[in-house]
Amino acid sequence: MEPHIVQQLDSINVTLNAGGMNTINIVLAFVMFGVALGIKPRMFVKVFKKPKSVLVGMGSQLIVLPLFTFLLVISILHLDGSHSISFSGSRSAAVPAMVSEACPVSDGSIP
Repeated sequence: MEPHIVQQLDSINVTLNAGGMNTINIVLAFVMFGVALGIKPRMFVKVFKKPKSVLVGMGSQLIVLPLFTFLLVISILHLDGSHSISFSGSRSAAVPAMVSEACPVSDGSIP
């Protein structure tokens, strides 16, 4: 990507007013409620009887995936000779990658 395009993308600042944040909160509340409607008590019993798959999935999602993404971001931004991070790579690619991978998914995003 051209450096001037990256600079233009990095300079974009998105802010929401109180009305925009309230709208997002209301929409998220409906989505979460909709996801919760699909949960049945037998699902909890199944998880308590065989927790291995849930623990492996949580460990992968909360530890392995963010760590892998961090290492990938570091390799893209690369380390210079002084072992400090040199931001010669694009922050516009690194920051969203870290933010999205550090957030656990819900079953609403699983196909």
